[in-house]
Amino acid sequence: MITLQLLLQLLKKEERFTTIYEKPYSFLLSSNIGEVVTLFFATLLNWVVLYPIHILWVNLVTDTFPALALGMEKAESDVMKRKPKKTSENIFAGGLGFSILYQGFLKGLITLLVFFIGNKLYGHKTAITMTFMTLSLIQLAHAYNVRSNINSLFKMGVFSNKYLNLAFIASFLLQVVVLIVPPLRELFKLSYLNFSQWTIIILASLSIIPIVEVVKYFTRHFHKE
Repeated sequence: MITLQLLLQLLKKEERFTTIYEKPYSFLLSSNIGEVVTLFFATLLNWVVLYPIHILWVNLVTDTFPALALGMEKAESDVMKRKPKKTSENIFAGGLGFSILYQGFLKGLITLLVFFIGNKLYGHKTAITMTFMTLSLIQLAHAYNVRSNINSLFKMGVFSNKYLNLAFIASFLLQVVVLIVPPLRELFKLSYLNFSQWTIIILASLSIIPIVEVVKYFTRHFHKE
């Protein structure tokens, strides 16, 4: 996870951050907040939702590649029409801080919901597996949201960033390998998932996209006014 020291350094920065830096930082911070929210509320509820090796793997596989790919994102078509940030503003100005917070909380709550459903329907070990997969896949899905804090993903072209597409595929395959290779599955203390369980995971992970799209819609409407 991004350390508190790095976060404080970001807050103290006075120079202007370009969108090249904003998108990877936005993605990484919202991902880390999602993990913190998941573990914090799970602790309060006395739930064991993940093991330490799961958190390490998620940070290694599903954070690194998408963040690098977001750094290769092309400038948005309307970027020159927006008001520039003041030099005294930090990276969290202009609504970016709010986006990071609500998106992080949203990812954490969705992940916990999947654990709750999995634990009720399939048992604890399967619920942990579903939580592990959801936490990873929801971050991969959310990387597409972060391509713009205002513009619709569908207007930009969902798959127009080829680097992000490759990062998604690579991270997804690495995540699946851990699940389907027996020695790795044992090492990570995971269980085999059936079609119904995968359906819950995929729907939960993809739900982050339409929810953020709705918020973006109202954000655009607010800025027009």
